[in-house]
Formats: sequence, C-alpha cells, structure tokens
Amino acid sequence: MMLNIKKTLKKFKFIRAIALKLRSKSKRFAIFNFLNSKSVVLDFGANIGDVSQYLNDMFNCKIYCYEPDPNAYNFLKQRFEINPNIKTFNLAITNDGQEKKLYFHKESKPGGQISYSEASSLLDKKENISENNFCNVKSINIKELLNNFEYIDLIKIDIEGYEYEILPIIIENNQKIGKIICELHGNPLVKNKATGKIKNQHLSKKYLELVENLKNLNLYEKWFVEWD
Repeated sequence: MMLNIKKTLKKFKFIRAIALKLRSKSKRFAIFNFLNSKSVVLDFGANIGDVSQYLNDMFNCKIYCYEPDPNAYNFLKQRFEINPNIKTFNLAITNDGQEKKLYFHKESKPGGQISYSEASSLLDKKENISENNFCNVKSINIKELLNNFEYIDLIKIDIEGYEYEILPIIIENNQKIGKIICELHGNPLVKNKATGKIKNQHLSKKYLELVENLKNLNLYEKWFVEWD
C-alpha cells in the first residue's frame, strides 16, 4: 500500500513538473501569436530548430532558417529536410557577406554535446568561446537577404553578440518587417551567476546605444522585442 502511494506521488510530481514547464513555455512563446499560415519568418541563429519547429507546429507558416555552426546545421537540416514549409541554410548573417571565423564554446569537442553549439559566435571576445577553436563559415549579406522579400512578418535573432552588426540595417528596413524578436547580449542587468560580473560586458555600450535608438524611433517593445 505504502509503495503504491509513493509511486502515485512520484507520478503526480512528474506530471506537475511537465505541466509547469509547458505553461512556462506557452507564456514565453505567446509573443508569436500574431502569426498565421500566410506569415513569412526568418530565423537567424536557428541552431537545431526548436523555435522554428514550434512556429511550424502552431502556425504552419513559411520559415527560412539560417545557422552557421556545422554541427547544429547537420541536425537542423535532417530535422526539416522533408518539411515543405521550412528551408535551411548553412550560413551566417553578416553586414558584408564575407567568409567569417565561427568560434566554438570552450567545452565544445568533435562529436560532443550539441547544446554547446548554442554559444558559437562570430565574435572572438565572447566570454564562453575559445579563440583557438574555430572554423571558417560562409555568410550572406543582410541587406541583400532582406531585398529578396517583399514583406517579412517576423525575424527572430539569436546570433551570440553579432546582432549589433546587422541590426542597424534591419532597423533601416523596419517598414517591410512586422516584428523583431532578438536576444541581446551585453545587458548591464544580466550578470554571470558564478562571478557576479556583467555578462559580455564589452557589449554593454552597444546594448545601451541600440536600446536608446530604438526608443527614440518608437520601435522598442512595439516592433522590437528583447527575448532571452
């Protein structure tokens, strides 16, 4: 009898934990609810495609995924290769379309955890990457890319600090873009739990300048949404 009660409680705790996780995720992803089946989405820094998968499942919209990390891209490509609504590209998004060095996480190793690919960056000063562990990747010029679309409902950006190099061009084209959802690095309020120091402090000035510019243009929070 006692054993059955323990099993029931354990099962209840597991179900509750799943429910809380899904509720938290649904709140975070509610920001996408303006999309529909006719929407066009660009996913910059798609990684293994979790966000694109969610958007496809919820809205069945057209999605273009860009991911430079070769390990993440292999997973991304296989995940969506038979999905007619999602196209994948093994490219970085840059302001010049030139070949770049992509730096890997300090703990990244060949055949290692795919989760480390989330930290890969075009910036060699990012605190969690190794300057000695990198590969060369192809890129596409952001301006040329935007010119390929008449209208873009959403651009999701998670490119590990390089966002500050492409956002000025994106902002110039805000009339043809419905909304930007972007992870910004260098926020002075976000600190490393282990050291207590600001994460990616070398980007703090760019962060503050960008946010101030967006607010002056009346675009912050209405058109540009900061996402973590």
